Amino acid sequence: MIFEILFIFMARSPLKLILKIFVALVILIIFGRFILKNNYLNQFSFISGPSQYAFNKFENLRQYVTNFKNLPNLSNEIESLKKENAALIYEIAQKDYLKDESLFINIASGIFRDLNKKTIIANVFNSNFSSEGYTLLLNKGDRDGIRAGDVIITQDKFLIGQVKEVFINYSRILVVTDLNFKATATVMSLSTKGIARGALDDGLFLDLISQADLIKEGDVIVTSGDDLLPPALIIGVVDHVETNGSQVFKKVRIKPNFSESIFGRVLVISLNND
Repeated sequence: MIFEILFIFMARSPLKLILKIFVALVILIIFGRFILKNNYLNQFSFISGPSQYAFNKFENLRQYVTNFKNLPNLSNEIESLKKENAALIYEIAQKDYLKDESLFINIASGIFRDLNKKTIIANVFNSNFSSEGYTLLLNKGDRDGIRAGDVIITQDKFLIGQVKEVFINYSRILVVTDLNFKATATVMSLSTKGIARGALDDGLFLDLISQADLIKEGDVIVTSGDDLLPPALIIGVVDHVETNGSQVFKKVRIKPNFSESIFGRVLVISLNND
């Protein structure tokens, strides 16, 4: 009898019948869940299973639509967080920069007291290789008081080189390993003296060391102050000594203390009084 009635309704309007059945099933689910606590609904499990599935899908669809509507707000929140993060990174970077700047100012003040020389804080920002070695570029120039011949050192007083050329807002540094670099030098704590000269990949050589002069591997070589460079700047460490009785002088090689790939802050010791 029930199937006959359903057949008559489907013949008249199948779409309306399907919608009515769906609505009835949803009402039945709600009624059983919230009123009968599923006590009687379990008796109609052949109906509740498919209807429950349809009800869950409908809920998922509703949640999806809600989330989709909130996408513009979510996008704005992400953009806002990106800006806040960028501002925070900038603030941290600024604090680190000022901290390093303060440290270098203190170091520069100490060197000024030790050498009685004007010091300028600068940065190495590039390098230039050539067949005769390489030079470094300094971000300070003529307008900053840099002059040719000024000495470049690290914060640990390791000698990097001297200013070779000066432009308006930058300068070119002649590195200690360059073939054109020379400086009077001495073995620390000894009276042995010589001329340190650049030797490219070999670092530096210490010339004019006689066979009788005391020197050995591991000795620290510093500027002697007998030329225009200030004394006691660390050039490097002796890493090879070759003695030959048939020669007047020993062959002494120096490994420079500073890293040749140095970039960042350095100190410029001014040799001018202006």
